[in-house]
Amino acid sequence: MFESSSYIHGVWKDRPLTVLPVIRELMDSGMRVWIYSGDTDYIIPVTSTRYSVNKLGTSVKNPWYPWYILGEVGGYAVGYQNLTFVTVRGSGHFVPSYQPARALVLFSSFINGTLPPSRKLIREELSIQRKFDKSISVSPALDKTAGYLNVYVGPQDGLKEIDQIESLPGQPDGVDFNQYSGYVTVDPDAGRALFYYFVESASELFY
Repeated sequence: MFESSSYIHGVWKDRPLTVLPVIRELMDSGMRVWIYSGDTDYIIPVTSTRYSVNKLGTSVKNPWYPWYILGEVGGYAVGYQNLTFVTVRGSGHFVPSYQPARALVLFSSFINGTLPPSRKLIREELSIQRKFDKSISVSPALDKTAGYLNVYVGPQDGLKEIDQIESLPGQPDGVDFNQYSGYVTVDPDAGRALFYYFVESASELFY
């Protein structure tokens, strides 16, 4: 796929330098436009997309906030006039293949015309996650729960593997250590999380 894309980029001589005028035209027509980025995507990084969106000069309706799935930060979102920008935590360039459950919440929100959930957990999220992890049970007790649960600790299995980084731009091949990045929720009520980057030592250290 990347070889084919590289070939097309080499022979496509009339491609536009920017698609911002097209996005602006769609926004002015009243059409809802969503832009999303995986936060570990080095091909179209989040920072570049944010700079591009800022150039549109559109007003903010819903300030930057964390959205949730299963009590974990699924990414961040900001709502503009006829434009929504969403990041997906722990995802590279192909969001549905990296984070299928978070991608489903993202696409479901778009189809339903709502922003990604800004609160901790709803029963529907469990049902979505269970499509990808059959070990998760949806308790009948949740049927009587109105709205959102205050506290929920999701399954921890596999989180380390999800946050592991396979490669970084400019990093030489053959690195002999494991590296991870992601978000750690520090204040669920306020929706605050810390971004972390962790590197395992390539060998045991003795002092």
